[in-house]
Amino acid sequence: MTEQEIVFIRAIDRELLKRATTYPKILTKLEKSGTDPEMIRLEFSKQMLQSSNLLNALKWIKGQPKGRSREAYNELVREYKFREKLYPFFVFRHKITDEEAKMELKIWLELIEHFATQFMPAGYNYKADIERR
Repeated sequence: MTEQEIVFIRAIDRELLKRATTYPKILTKLEKSGTDPEMIRLEFSKQMLQSSNLLNALKWIKGQPKGRSREAYNELVREYKFREKLYPFFVFRHKITDEEAKMELKIWLELIEHFATQFMPAGYNYKADIERR
């Protein structure tokens, strides 16, 4: 395992830990606001699928492929794009520094590139997925 892959594994591990506390809070907030139970169930299903796909990406990087590489890859891209939108707000609110935001985005972008070159079909154009909004 390379040093870069260890950095990727740590980044995914941190995100999975965040999701373990954040996702239940989202569901609780929806329940308290009187959101329709079916909408809450759908949100829960979405959260489970996203976490499962991220966990599968982690397994691919660790050399233990599980699930479809495309679904794991799509979750990495989704997470990167979410961070791209969220970090300016976090920097504004002084939750993270601009430098930390840039470093995290760089790690996730490199993670996507690594995953695409290692586990997607040869010549896969990951840059098109990143640029697509």
